[in-house]
Amino acid sequence: MAYQAMVTPFRNNSTLYEYGTYLALWVSAFEILVHKKPGDRVEWKNVCDFLGMHRWGTKRLRDKRFLLYKDKKKNKEIRGNLVQKLYKELYDARCDFLHGNQVKVSHIYPFKNKNRPALGNLAPSIYWTALSVFLPSEDEGNSVEAKGKSILRGMMEIAYDEALLSSIGIKLEDIYNR
Repeated sequence: MAYQAMVTPFRNNSTLYEYGTYLALWVSAFEILVHKKPGDRVEWKNVCDFLGMHRWGTKRLRDKRFLLYKDKKKNKEIRGNLVQKLYKELYDARCDFLHGNQVKVSHIYPFKNKNRPALGNLAPSIYWTALSVFLPSEDEGNSVEAKGKSILRGMMEIAYDEALLSSIGIKLEDIYNR
């Protein structure tokens, strides 16, 4: 599913509604990764909890300062870090497209800010976070999955940090210069 999501923009992403299909593929890729066993239901909260297991070195990515959901009946708020918030926005945009809700171009941008990278452009970085949680560490044996984790670590993690921080208008270099 992640592969299909990655190639979709190069195949047919010419209208806003086709972009919605692209977002739906990404959400499915996350849900498949988090799905534990047949019969289990995966919801956005499960994916957000899963993404919350990643340990960020950057405080801006680690802090749970974003509102994900407000339950008015229980007077309870669910908060998350930036990656969890971006996934929730990706999920919400996907729901707008698939459930026939009114869709505006601003729905495909984080915080509905057109000056930020589109959610679909941030999805691979969010997925990298999910993969880093999903794959076992290198010291857990010589399995294909452990080798996958090693390759994942070999990628420039800082590039993913920077892509995610760009969703709130921050450059990584600005954080280190303060």
